[in-house]
Order: sequence, then C-alpha cells, then structure tokens
Amino acid sequence: MVRKKNLSSSTPYRFRVRARDKVDWMPFSPPSLLRTLPPNLQQMAAPREEGGREGGKAGCVALAWEPVEGAEAYLIEMRGQGKVRWREVGRVGGTSVKKKNLEGGKGYHFRVRPLGEGGEVGREDEWAWSAWSDALTPPFLSPSLKRLLGGKLLIGGREGGREGGVEELLAGKVVGVYASAHWCGPCRQFTPLLADFYSRMGGGREGGRLEVVFVSLDQEKEAFNGYFGGMPWLALPWDDEEGGEGGREGVVSAYGITSIPRLLIFGRDGRLLENYAVGQQFLREEALNAWWEGKSFSGQGGHVHKGGGGCCGGGGGGGC
Repeated sequence: MVRKKNLSSSTPYRFRVRARDKVDWMPFSPPSLLRTLPPNLQQMAAPREEGGREGGKAGCVALAWEPVEGAEAYLIEMRGQGKVRWREVGRVGGTSVKKKNLEGGKGYHFRVRPLGEGGEVGREDEWAWSAWSDALTPPFLSPSLKRLLGGKLLIGGREGGREGGVEELLAGKVVGVYASAHWCGPCRQFTPLLADFYSRMGGGREGGRLEVVFVSLDQEKEAFNGYFGGMPWLALPWDDEEGGEGGREGVVSAYGITSIPRLLIFGRDGRLLENYAVGQQFLREEALNAWWEGKSFSGQGGHVHKGGGGCCGGGGGGGC
C-alpha cells in the first residue's frame, strides 16, 4: 500500500502498478481512476466486518460502521473484488447491515454515505462516500468437504430428526468429523467430553465457530438412532447408500478409520488439520482458536497420531 500526498483537491488521477520478479518487471496493471476530495468534504472510515471471530451463514457478510452525527440513514453500495462498477445495496437507519445471497469464496467491497433528513441524498456537500472496506468473503464450504459429506445432514440430536443442507450447516465453520459407535466403551467415555466442549464453544448456535458431524459405525439403525438421540450435533444419515464419497462408508474408507473413537478436524478452508483429535488436550478454547486460524493445535496436522484404548472399527459388540 502507498499513500500519495500533495495532490490537488477535486481532481481525478489515474494510477497503475506493476510488480517485479527475480528476472524483470511485469506489465503494468490497467489504470484505476481516483478523485481527490474537495476541501469541504468529510469522509467516513471504511465499513468493517462484524463478528470476525464468529462463524457466519453461507453467502452472507455482516458489516458495521461508525455513526455520523445528524445522519438519518445510510446509503450502502457494493462491488465485487476486481470489478469497477458500484451498485446500490440499500438504505438503512442503523449502523450495521447483513448482505445475503453472495457467492461463497468471492470477495466484495462495500462503502457507505450518510443521508440527510427523511433519507434524502442531501449531504453530498458535506460527506463523500466512505473509504472502501477490505474485501469481505462470505462463509463457504470447501468443495472437498461437500463431496465427502454429501448434500444432507441429520439434525436429530437437537431438532427431532430434521434434515438440513450440508453447506447451510457447515459453511465458514471448523468441522469435526466424529467416528464412533454405541458399543465402543472408549467412545461412550469420550462422547460426553466432546459434547461438553461443543457446548462451551457455541456449537450448534448461530455465530458458533465449531460444528461436529457424527459418522456412525454401529451395525443396526436402532443402535444409531439411540446413540445419536443423545448427541447435540449433526450426523451423516444412516440410510445414505450413495457409496464412495458422500456416505458413512466413504468417510471411513477415505481416512482409513480402523479404530474408534476418531475425531478429524477440518479448517474453514477444508484442509485436514488434525487426524486424531481424541483427548482432553484438544478440548480447550486454545485448540479451537488455532483451528479457526487454519493451524494444527497438535503440530501433527494430517499425520495420524496413534492413540490408545480404542475399539476396532468393524466391531459390533465388544470392541477389540
């Protein structure tokens, strides 16, 4: 970033940039047209993202800005990152707004301007458009996780068997994929600990950063229903018979799950951060903070850490 001083007021200027690699200079970028402010105009600070350390909804960004004394409302405009033309989003009476139906994974810039009495555009001689916001990217679910988990998840642990779309439920969150079964003693010991951590970290709540998806290794649907009925999170459907990616067997096969309990942790970008996150050392806010930033808390990343005391994944009665 660079700041150019000593320019004339109310004057348009064109700027272009280029980069240099180890060999030579690259071509200049297309020019950008910028106009300096008249001396009598004030400018608001750029709007900022609201709730930066919280999970959001798919295709939605929330932004806020500082109030202007005497403003009755605010006009909001947006444009896609790398685009030239601004388009109006709307007018609001407060100092925050949520913009929905955006394309996940793409960046958007926003700017605001205060409006006068009655919402009329009557402050043009006092206030210019604010500086642009940083490029804000709405939460999205990585294609790899979407392929792995399929299109629908059960929310029966807390909402009586309802199904929900995988992207709607997981976009922008740290995702734990939990392989477990009711017949496994170590699973029954770890599940309440994980449920407590899930609750403390705001799992299942709007704005929460963590979600867990249960992958059952039970042999009977009745056993699955009984075990999942006491869980607070999501689950892959029992009757999903797609095979390969998008089903229980696909997850087990893709990650070589041969013993349980097994907890895989995926970052917001879909990267595998922990291959074996079973243990009290992972059930702390510091671990979630690391995962939220896309880092492995254990330092092992996608490498399997062999834990002890698990059950054989294919068992149906007593474990190993």
